[in-house]
Amino acid sequence: MNIKVGHGIDIHQLKHNIPLILAGLKIKSNLGIVGHSDGDVVIHSITDAILGALEKNDIGFHFSPDNKDYKDVDSKIFLDKALNYLNEVDGEIINLDTNIICDIPKIDPFRKDIKKNLSKLLGIDENKINIKASSTENQGFVNSQNGVAAQTIVSLQVPKRGK
Repeated sequence: MNIKVGHGIDIHQLKHNIPLILAGLKIKSNLGIVGHSDGDVVIHSITDAILGALEKNDIGFHFSPDNKDYKDVDSKIFLDKALNYLNEVDGEIINLDTNIICDIPKIDPFRKDIKKNLSKLLGIDENKINIKASSTENQGFVNSQNGVAAQTIVSLQVPKRGK
């Protein structure tokens, strides 16, 4: 087996009176994510991490923000494409570590639900998923009023193929 590692990052602006979607869940908040799709930074960073580990470019390559077909779509379609690539090579996720970077909302009240939903979406046990949260202490763009980000590192196990 080959072990492959991928890293993904996504950042989006926050705005009042629009939905906040994180890890496929609608989170109660006064602020929501501005994005071409639903702006789910967690799903986007996971998708990019899987695509990167499989040497399949990045989310923008497969789902251009200029393509109107992806306007306001559920980001799970992006994740499904990355998982299809993983299934094509009979690979599996060994470990996934995601860090959600924001001041608002506080992630801890939602951490278990996020982990449970990602387990379902990814088709893996919850014990393979770690969710962290980092506050910016109101510094820079990613802070309580401006933005939210997520970083993901994923380890994949992929069978070796003949030469």
